[in-house]
Amino acid sequence: MLARLFFWVAAFGLLASLPSVALGQFLPPSPPHAFAGRAIVDGDTAQEGTPITAWSGAVLLAKTTLSAGHYSLLVPERSNGQGISFNIGSVAASQVANWLPGGASFLDLTATTHSPLQALPHVFTGRALVDDAPAKEGTPVTAWSGWGLLARTTVVQGRYTLLVSRPATSPSLYFNLGEFKSFETSSWEPGGATLLDLTTQSSWTSLDSVLDPRQGNLVRVFHRNPKNGNWSYFDPLINPEDAAEFRLRPGEEYWIRVMWDQWVSHHNRQTPLVSGWNVVVW
Repeated sequence: MLARLFFWVAAFGLLASLPSVALGQFLPPSPPHAFAGRAIVDGDTAQEGTPITAWSGAVLLAKTTLSAGHYSLLVPERSNGQGISFNIGSVAASQVANWLPGGASFLDLTATTHSPLQALPHVFTGRALVDDAPAKEGTPVTAWSGWGLLARTTVVQGRYTLLVSRPATSPSLYFNLGEFKSFETSSWEPGGATLLDLTTQSSWTSLDSVLDPRQGNLVRVFHRNPKNGNWSYFDPLINPEDAAEFRLRPGEEYWIRVMWDQWVSHHNRQTPLVSGWNVVVW
């Protein structure tokens, strides 16, 4: 009797730790955060119809256009731990905001284009390391913003120097060493200078190996059978004995929760898993 009571207490404790969802649903998205206000460029109201965009790092979250000098933007849940930044047209606004589920903020956006300082590049320099060793002489080093290539150089004696002009889409940058994405990202500012060692691996962790409890990053993974709709799951703490049987099947959808950000190899592509829940089609 006591053993059965303990089982139900543990089961209700597990259910209580999950988000409240409607019957038949699983982890519905959180309500968006509403941002509204004026958009001002070089001290004047931006032109009618100017695009207003919200970004989380290099990820575009929401887009609208300016109407009568004002904007209204519903920003869905961001995909990483960075603040929300904004663009007025192609120009980065000065403001950065925090995101809250169901939040609402009146936020005037301001940007400057005519300052001579805006023409200055940002200098990034440091070591270039592949598998904890200096990258080979001549290895390409590139800086990216969104989907756009911003700057390119090569490794000289294990080091690099990149002069990055103004990002075209987002103030957040990421970098590649040769064909591999580096672990580091950075922000951009006109006339800035950043000492930044870039590091990467030539062999990436496979997505399958994330399910190995010895990796230490996996919290839980859920899978819904596309044929009968039944759910299955693996949790290293609750059912570790299922590790050998829980395998990712091609073409099916999985919800994977990890503790920290991790890049993995997925179908010969480098795919990010961010801290929290990730939906992956294997």
